[in-house]
Amino acid sequence: SMESEDISMESEDISMESEDISMESDWQILCAIAEPFRSQKRLVSPDQKQALKSIILQLCHERYLEGEKIAVLLNRNADDLRARYLNDMVAAGLLIRRNPNPNASNQAYKTA
Repeated sequence: SMESEDISMESEDISMESEDISMESDWQILCAIAEPFRSQKRLVSPDQKQALKSIILQLCHERYLEGEKIAVLLNRNADDLRARYLNDMVAAGLLIRRNPNPNASNQAYKTA
């Protein structure tokens, strides 16, 4: 009976967080978008950095995505990603923060 209770609680979560990733298939789509960058350890050229930005914009298209999840998808350190990319992209008007406080834990981003 514990198990069935768990399942009903979980489905409530999903409906509450419909803006977040709710479906497994959605996560797989995001993984596919991020795939080209997962294996690239260092991005040196401006082209590579620009390409990473465009992938972040694709990942955050029409959905708020936590910085932590973006980092997992891209196989990057979350703090580093925020410092080098996400903050600049917000400042440039490319991304919107879900929480106006830039230091909010679990901050999520959406393409502007």
